[in-house]
Amino acid sequence: MTNVNVSDDIKKAAVIACKYFHVSARHVSDAFLTQEGRKTYVTSAAYLELIRSFTDLTNAKQEEIMKAKLRYMCGLDKLLFAAEQVAAMQKELSELKPQLVLAADRGRDMMREIEKETVKVGAASSQVRSDEKIANLQAAAAQDLKSECEADLAQAIPILEDAIAALNTLKPTDITLVKSMKNPPDAIKLVMAAVCVMKDVKPDRINDPTTG
Repeated sequence: MTNVNVSDDIKKAAVIACKYFHVSARHVSDAFLTQEGRKTYVTSAAYLELIRSFTDLTNAKQEEIMKAKLRYMCGLDKLLFAAEQVAAMQKELSELKPQLVLAADRGRDMMREIEKETVKVGAASSQVRSDEKIANLQAAAAQDLKSECEADLAQAIPILEDAIAALNTLKPTDITLVKSMKNPPDAIKLVMAAVCVMKDVKPDRINDPTTG
């Protein structure tokens, strides 16, 4: 039993047990021969085979136990690692708790500010819509005024063109004739007054011969 990993005391006890089994087997073999008349052989090779079987079985069981021990130790290591990680996370959470509370407070404050700004934006939007409505009304009024002016201008342009054409027909003698008139006709007075207004020239005030 040199290739089995057991103590010397166990080896001695195993040898004694194997010897007992071997001797007992011989006695049983002799009794079987006496009773049945049949010969069985219990040889030294069987004794050595018994020892080898004990050695192989012991080694196999030791290997099985060692693998189970390794699995158990690996499981313990994993449990220890998990416990350390849980403890570290609990510590980290404890340290982060004040920051989380502060962040939550800031988040609530920010939500309140957003609600206030939303109300302000809503009021501003209402004001913008009101201003836009007023501007549209003013633009419509301006467009109406423009259309009215364009219509008046369309009527005035032909009259102006006719007046210019009439002016182009005047001769210096006509101007001299008008100057020589002491009391021109009302139509001439009206035209001359209009020219003075356009030229920003104040007409001379002359006493009316009939009224003084």
